[in-house]
Amino acid sequence: MNGFVGLLKIDLPARTVRLCDGGFITHDSGLYTDKDSVLGAIAGIESLSEGGGGELPAMDITFNPPAPLAFSELTSGALQRSEVRLWLAEYNRETNAIVGTPD
Repeated sequence: MNGFVGLLKIDLPARTVRLCDGGFITHDSGLYTDKDSVLGAIAGIESLSEGGGGELPAMDITFNPPAPLAFSELTSGALQRSEVRLWLAEYNRETNAIVGTPD
């Protein structure tokens, strides 16, 4: 039986964060897990809003950092221009393997 999983990849200045919305799964040679040591877990993702003219689409992602110290790292100006990618993928629940190509 197959299920769906959200995959979030953030290219921070010092490292790459790969999160999913539960458990763990491998995609594009990277391991996506449900928690990160600094960002914590994904607490919520608001729906994507379309941009107009020269404006990019926008989305709010909320994290649940594991410690107060992580909050200061999250608000660092160095993180503001980090590339963020989000996919929705179908996966096999028995093998945790991605089925097809994520959107």
